[in-house]
Amino acid sequence: RRWLHDCLSNHDHGVNAKASRAARLIDVRTEDGTQPIHLVDGSTIEHSFLALSHCWGDSATLRTTRATLEPFQTSIQWGQLPKTFQDAVQITRGLGVDYLWIDSLCIVQDDPGDWATESAKMAAIYNSALVTVMAASASDSQGGCFRSRPSEEDSIRVPYSDNTGTTSLGIHVSLPRPGYHKVVSNFPLFKRAWVVQEDLLLRRRLIFSDNQVYWDCSGSILAKSTIQQRSQEMDKSLRVFADPRLQGLNHDSKYWHSLWHGLVSKYSICSLTFDTDRLPSLSGLAQTFAQMSGHTYAAGL
Repeated sequence: RRWLHDCLSNHDHGVNAKASRAARLIDVRTEDGTQPIHLVDGSTIEHSFLALSHCWGDSATLRTTRATLEPFQTSIQWGQLPKTFQDAVQITRGLGVDYLWIDSLCIVQDDPGDWATESAKMAAIYNSALVTVMAASASDSQGGCFRSRPSEEDSIRVPYSDNTGTTSLGIHVSLPRPGYHKVVSNFPLFKRAWVVQEDLLLRRRLIFSDNQVYWDCSGSILAKSTIQQRSQEMDKSLRVFADPRLQGLNHDSKYWHSLWHGLVSKYSICSLTFDTDRLPSLSGLAQTFAQMSGHTYAAGL
């Protein structure tokens, strides 16, 4: 919560006022801990919401269908939720936010019309989310966000003496941990094709990995045990997708062609649960790119 407060107080990420609203959100509010979560009409809600980015995997992910839509508008029982969804609800509540968006629950999965409409909004939904929770290490919806991680106290105290001979001070030495960019490139979530557009369009990310919890926004990268300034190696030009203030900048055709080819190359090596998602999972990013560059997106060519 402190990371979010600091970001809201000190960083100006811009807000896309024209972003499309999700048709549904999950209301996670509960006064006494017994009220079940349920789907609500997202088009009428102006409050902030969190979004979840996760791997579906091969397991039977809980999803909204035409048969479950009406019951889910009344109640989604806690025991029905896979661990990743349960953790996301707890994180949302912990940040003091009332609403959560999860793709498999907020889109009617067996309704082609609803899926086409809502999947086309996904880029805007992720860009509009106050924070996106990313279950980086989980290969399916049962993997969860919370797990036992190396303690920050697991270190060796090396005695230290100053020039007066005082040894009351000491240096704590701990084993190095994998860096942020290794997390991004090696964990299951970031190998999903859908996550390519999610990753580039997010304003704020809260990333749960095996060994660390990261906060990533355009202002800074923070970790639970360390503070890392944004790496100079990161291609900052890609952040143009997440910040509406940068989308009016003028660039020549060479810049846009180079940026697009880089994005397509990155996207092409990622995996999809359903082959039919190949164009839809890129469409939001392509539409944003077309608006920024003045080019036309010709899907399928």
